[in-house]
Amino acid sequence: MLASAYAHGVASRTEPPAGRAGHLHHHEPDHPQTHEHGGADADALVDQLRARGLRATTARRAVLEALVAAGTDHLTADELGRRVRADHPAIHLSTIYRTLDALTDAGVTSVARFADQPVTYHLATDVHHHAVCSRCGATLVLDPAVFEPVRRRLRRDHGFEADPHHLTIVGLCRDCAAG
Repeated sequence: MLASAYAHGVASRTEPPAGRAGHLHHHEPDHPQTHEHGGADADALVDQLRARGLRATTARRAVLEALVAAGTDHLTADELGRRVRADHPAIHLSTIYRTLDALTDAGVTSVARFADQPVTYHLATDVHHHAVCSRCGATLVLDPAVFEPVRRRLRRDHGFEADPHHLTIVGLCRDCAAG
């Protein structure tokens, strides 16, 4: 994966590895990426579940641990299933799906949709947005501050209080637009 800073540190570029054009690159479990999600760890996230009146099941804890370990990566339910089952082989993929639904409904995880790719998940504490190239799949990870002028304009012009949690903008990356 190639990564470089873009536009005053508000974005970073992620390109898919060779042979995976159009797919988001995910780190493999043996290549952990360190990233704190607003200081969230699995125990704090389990506490959030309990505060919302939800049970802290083994499956929920295992999914949260996998998402924390994934860092900034977005994982599909299948990828989460493989990671969770490595430590908890009795947790079935159907349980992973139900767990993700419950965690998303509770506001602990967020869903990301990228064109025709499988739905992916990440922790809701990791607020960011994406610009995705519709030709090659290169992805820019955008800082939420990029959209602050849009939020202010919506408020000023329309009285609309926008609360974007995860936006994806589709277009052409620099390389594809040039050639």
